Amino acid sequence: MLASVLYDPNLGETFGRMLCYVFAFLSPTIVIAYFLAYLLRKRTDNSIDKAEQGGGGNSAALPA
Repeated sequence: MLASVLYDPNLGETFGRMLCYVFAFLSPTIVIAYFLAYLLRKRTDNSIDKAEQGGGGNSAALPA
């Protein structure tokens, strides 16, 4: 079935255009999702580090 889609000029054109639309929509979505996950992970990592150090980042009571 895929061969008939690729060899038929009209179907192949619409299939290629659909693929282009799908990739053009998914690429920025994936980039934005990764960026949001990175920001969220960075924020939770900072709060976990501060909790382990007992308050501020420059706390004197650091765990040994």
